[in-house]
Amino acid sequence: MTAPAAAPSSSASALAVRSLGASLGARIDGVDVRALDDAGVAAVRAAVHEHLVAFLPGQRLTDADQLAFAARLGARVSVHPVAAVFDRTEASIEVIEDTAEKPPSAEGWHTDVTFSNNPPAFGVLLADVIPTTGGDTMWSNQHVAYEQLAAPLRALIDTLDAQHAPVAFLEGLRAKMGDDIAERARRVLPAAKHPVVVTHPVTGRKALYVNRGFTTAIDGLSPIESEHLLALLFAHGEQPRYTVRWQWTPGDLAIWDERATQHFAIGDHFPAHRRMRRCTVEIDAPPAR
Repeated sequence: MTAPAAAPSSSASALAVRSLGASLGARIDGVDVRALDDAGVAAVRAAVHEHLVAFLPGQRLTDADQLAFAARLGARVSVHPVAAVFDRTEASIEVIEDTAEKPPSAEGWHTDVTFSNNPPAFGVLLADVIPTTGGDTMWSNQHVAYEQLAAPLRALIDTLDAQHAPVAFLEGLRAKMGDDIAERARRVLPAAKHPVVVTHPVTGRKALYVNRGFTTAIDGLSPIESEHLLALLFAHGEQPRYTVRWQWTPGDLAIWDERATQHFAIGDHFPAHRRMRRCTVEIDAPPAR
């Protein structure tokens, strides 16, 4: 894909940030992310921290453009743990592509790569090929989800840790790439422990930090206690009142706060073609209580 020439450098004053919903989400128009100066990038980052997910339409980016912009949001662009299966050590764009032959394989609420010891802080997703109908994505605000739990339940989970493992990721990889790749990934992918409730490293707000995709058990509880408490927390954090839904057009760029959200790519477009390009960004601050 050939990208248009970059616009002149623009700063924070050029950002037109419009809130999309009571719970989360904002739209930023009139910006070419390739042309943002440092103040402009800081303003985008601040909008993401405030609104948790920001959508910037009209970003016709090459892979290199997307990686370069993402790198300005945090300490570094993440190298996905599965890269080791393919002998890759450099950050790259992950292509998420659904076709009639390869149906959507990750349709469910999750937060990216929480089975890593230092999961991403930001997700950066670009719409490339979008079906005529369907294929929207939803995000859920886990700050508000935590804050709206009853006080006795908050007091309980504030002290707990949970195990995260790539079970759902491996299932999706198996569906897309076959048994051999999935088995090789199973041998190299990590698992991690994180607090059930984390404190955001920038805003200081607490957030629920468990997700149906990767959280497998809560430490210190019996299997039945863990199963039912996780089921409660999953269902609570996925309620529609905590969500925003985005209908994609080609060139839309979404940036979201991985420490305070979950997301869900809706698979209703199958068997139509949908192609997205994603990378994630790390900071030097693993999730902490």
